[in-house]
Amino acid sequence: MRSIDAELLATNIAQIAKNCARSDAQKALIGRILFMIENMPTIETEPVNSWISVKDRLPDDKERYLICTEGGRIDIAYYQPTGDKFSDYEPFWQSSSCRFSFVTHWQPLPEPPKGE
Repeated sequence: MRSIDAELLATNIAQIAKNCARSDAQKALIGRILFMIENMPTIETEPVNSWISVKDRLPDDKERYLICTEGGRIDIAYYQPTGDKFSDYEPFWQSSSCRFSFVTHWQPLPEPPKGE
């Protein structure tokens, strides 16, 4: 599957229609194509390397994530929520070598490559 910019495609087709469509049948066909583009399902994807600020949201699961600390260190760590959302306890991140409390951003790890 290939993602495309539907807005740009529709704009280009509308411009072609403006310059080239002469008959009512041509105009109706182009109108139908624009309608189909507008009503295609949207595929929600997160861009590659999309860092999520811990101020915006925290992960839902106690899994491993790629993290970035205040000092710019990049590591892989487990997310360990502590307490509940209404407590004064801060969540922390634990890697195999240390515990991080000053994580600024995180992102899910990519899927591992598939074997042949």
